Amino acid sequence: MKETPIPFSAPMVRAILDGQKTQTRRVVKVPAWATDIDTLADVRIAGCDGDGDWHELPCAYGQKGDRLWVRETWQAYDVHEVELGCYEAGYPLRDIPKSPPVSGFAVDYAADGDDAPGGRWRPSIHMPRWASRITLEIVSVRVERLQDISLDDAKAEGVETTDQYAALWAKINGWESWNANPWVWVIEFRCPQLEEKDDEII
Repeated sequence: MKETPIPFSAPMVRAILDGQKTQTRRVVKVPAWATDIDTLADVRIAGCDGDGDWHELPCAYGQKGDRLWVRETWQAYDVHEVELGCYEAGYPLRDIPKSPPVSGFAVDYAADGDDAPGGRWRPSIHMPRWASRITLEIVSVRVERLQDISLDDAKAEGVETTDQYAALWAKINGWESWNANPWVWVIEFRCPQLEEKDDEII
């Protein structure tokens, strides 16, 4: 089973935690050797090389059954410094452990609201695995053109309409990306942590 990091914005993290987001779309990165690309059986994609041979392109995020660990805007701090009243503005990245600390470290997430004791928010790209609080399981992967998103899929992306999804995409990637209508991976996922919470309630 493969585990791959995947970044999400704070609003999308909230949508995942609220159970409103079960899909994400990511641009298919076409290799330099591909002179052409096309779909296979409407759900996969292949590239044609200079010799005219076609090769299926794998999804970098994984396939059904693989896992995605969510990277989001965050900050880490030493709880002992906070207790002593000497918390400084932003814990240096070089001092944040790469492996899970035994104790003394705490993590705040921007998606939860700015309730942290202070400091600078860190971009999701710098989040180590141990600081991630959400792990998703891939249910299915397919390819389609970005603008082919359906109303049901827009809702699975955490919004109400396809126009809202277009605006969301443009906010993150720019309108030029939306207008280019690239091939995208459509990754459907489940959040086991939410299902465990539902079981506890029952």
